[in-house]
Amino acid sequence: MCTSVNVRWLGLLGIVAGVVAPAAQQPRAPDPAAVANEPAGLLLSDSVIEAWLRHQVAQMAEKYEFDDYQQELAQEAVLKRVPQFLRENRAEVQRLVNEFLQARYNPEAPTPEFAADWSLRALPLLQKGQSLLYTLADDLREFMTDEQQIKLDGYLAGMEVAVQFTANRLQGWAEGHFDPETDWPGTPAARKLDRQRREKLEQEMNTARDQVWAQVAEGRSADSAAGTSAAMAPAAAGQPPTARPRATTRADEWERYVEDFIRRYDLNPEQQQKARLYLSSQKRSRDQYLVGKADQMSRLEKRYAQAAQTRSRAQLDAAEAEYTKLVEPIDRMFEVLKQKLDTLPTRKQREQAANRDLQAASPQPSEAVTGAKPPASEPPRATPR
Repeated sequence: MCTSVNVRWLGLLGIVAGVVAPAAQQPRAPDPAAVANEPAGLLLSDSVIEAWLRHQVAQMAEKYEFDDYQQELAQEAVLKRVPQFLRENRAEVQRLVNEFLQARYNPEAPTPEFAADWSLRALPLLQKGQSLLYTLADDLREFMTDEQQIKLDGYLAGMEVAVQFTANRLQGWAEGHFDPETDWPGTPAARKLDRQRREKLEQEMNTARDQVWAQVAEGRSADSAAGTSAAMAPAAAGQPPTARPRATTRADEWERYVEDFIRRYDLNPEQQQKARLYLSSQKRSRDQYLVGKADQMSRLEKRYAQAAQTRSRAQLDAAEAEYTKLVEPIDRMFEVLKQKLDTLPTRKQREQAANRDLQAASPQPSEAVTGAKPPASEPPRATPR
């Protein structure tokens, strides 16, 4: 019924939820209503689940090279978030896992109607799981170093590719496009396709991860070459140096960037939906981060005001340095958003956009003759990088 990626995802949910679901003995696809009324599978104890989560945190600590204090904080966040998620969703997880395993191991393939019903109920749970992961990621950012956060951003980019892949397949099945010959692992053709899908997905996940890391490296090189002198505009003659935290305007900037990107490449409705989903996801991560840093941002604004009153360049430089460090995670989130958007346009859309740019840059007949130019008040066209 599903690719191995979905098998692993549901298997993980089943283990974490403490479900051991028996395989069905009936030689037919299960009736969703009947399955929902069956007794739940054997539940693992809370202590077993907690031990499993501690083991996952230990592996995370090794991957990110946490010190003892960081590992303690990560463990605290995971043990706070995940058990709560399981308590709120355990019943639905049990039903979905039981139905999935029954359909997977029955000698007959499930019907498209069964797959549609199952997918419609699995999609919200997938979205909840993704939201949980973003929340945990924000918890981890509170104590991660810059290098650890960069590594996290890369892995999150790869994870989002996998989630999007799974969501697309579930959405297709929910719309009635389930085909046992290509979607149910009980057929040789489906198993072959599953291997191909898995290999392609793993490549795309690795590419997304590596692109994030490469963009960070390129950004650092550019910053190093440009120096830090352009970080703050010089004060006007006779005026105190001032600088205002940029986080207050970032929401509009992100939205404008996405809308400009959509117009530039003339994205179709499906692409537009994905673009706005990417924006919503990154904005949620950004806003949660800013909520956690609200007190620091407030203190920083007071320091800017004090520096302006005393005309102290040293104080302003110190405040600017603190602010730059504070918003580095937001800058990385925006880079991830741009990287995701860049995956949407087709080659044809990119070529058409480039042609429109060339036409816009070429002088119009009236301009070539008279030398007339567009009004100075007309803004230049935004070109997403």
